[in-house]
Amino acid sequence: MADGRRIVFQVWDWGPRGMCTVHQFILVQAGGTWRTLHAEGQYRATRRSELTDLLQREGFGSVRW
Repeated sequence: MADGRRIVFQVWDWGPRGMCTVHQFILVQAGGTWRTLHAEGQYRATRRSELTDLLQREGFGSVRW
């Protein structure tokens, strides 16, 4: 690459009640040095039965998996 290399990876931290914090790391090479960028987001895992119930309550009549 003309502007250096990149290394990208994620770390997932699982918490209570299906909560998950996803850390996105990007290591960027520029010249002879490396720089680290970090972003994170929080997600909640949803069970199939929970999603089916929600969709049916909102009027989706034919939920199939």
